[in-house]
Amino acid sequence: MKPWIARFFKAYPSKIFPTEQEAIDYVKRVNSLMDWPVKNIVYKCSDDEYYCSLTRGQFMKFSYEHMAYVQDHTWSASFNVKMKKYYAVAPIGEKRNKKMIKYHRKVMTDVAKDELVDHVNRITLDNTVDNLRTATVRTNTLNRETSVNSKTGITGVTVTRYSYGANWTEEDGRPGEKRFNINQLGDANALRMAIEHRKEKERTLPHYRLALQNM
Repeated sequence: MKPWIARFFKAYPSKIFPTEQEAIDYVKRVNSLMDWPVKNIVYKCSDDEYYCSLTRGQFMKFSYEHMAYVQDHTWSASFNVKMKKYYAVAPIGEKRNKKMIKYHRKVMTDVAKDELVDHVNRITLDNTVDNLRTATVRTNTLNRETSVNSKTGITGVTVTRYSYGANWTEEDGRPGEKRFNINQLGDANALRMAIEHRKEKERTLPHYRLALQNM
């Protein structure tokens, strides 16, 4: 039986395995442990969806039609401190002009300069075709998860010492707000009413319906 050898691009000991899968699994573990880029280690999820192993123990989900993008570059996991999320990135370009590009921007080739690529389900390592869409900055912002600094843990609902507030953005960009007094309504009731008011705005304002579709 022909042996399979797991080798690395840096000075790390090679190892021989009886099967290809064992060699692949070993490469994946070592690269993840050492935080090295992993290239072309792909796992089939279904006929149309695959996983690509990244650094930092992360995996990217992608569609078969974009297999060439995965195989042509070395993708790694980059953590965005502001968003608290991982993105799949790769260095692209000549040696002196290389720049890091995010996978979801690379595969969406018809994006205008003033548009962004939005992850519909907010999972930034789910780069399947159905989960990517072009979006304005406004739509992308509306589709973000609750801020880590939120005191209520609920998107669009704030709290002060005396009241809960429902906050939203009108079609013309103006901020909207309605407060619910805790002393008059009680803490639980004021919170419930603020949440309901915010949800009503999400249902009735067209730009919210667009941003939050499929959620």
